[in-house]
Amino acid sequence: MVYRNGTSVWKMKRIQDWRKFEEYEFDKTNLTQTALYGFFILNAVAGAPRILITPTPNENGAYVRLWYIRTANELTTDSSVMDIPEAVNYVIQYVKMRCYEKELHPNLQKAIADVEAEKQTTLETLANMVPDVDNEIEADTRIYEELS
Repeated sequence: MVYRNGTSVWKMKRIQDWRKFEEYEFDKTNLTQTALYGFFILNAVAGAPRILITPTPNENGAYVRLWYIRTANELTTDSSVMDIPEAVNYVIQYVKMRCYEKELHPNLQKAIADVEAEKQTTLETLANMVPDVDNEIEADTRIYEELS
């Protein structure tokens, strides 16, 4: 999420999970004009997550742009476009396996093993793809501070 109002531009940072409610309540009571907006995902209704911006914006306008990773195309026809190049080999191997299964081909067991190997490779590749590289989790050291 990016905020842009004239020459004021910044990345709206996601508030870390373990302190998001505390920070949200703090921002509601300590409003300042220079506070940068942050956000977290609020999932109060199952299947309908929402973005909660903090502190509560005190301006109107289309100042926030949300960039997201879209859902991949479904391959339903011969003309469907495969838009996840990292998964092409997995899809091809899966189709081969299904054909072998349908034909009762003697190489079916090898095809099943090949599909599992491609699936694992694809999942590892996609798991390492982090668009924002914001994967650092802050240590919660409050208990040490309270005990000292």
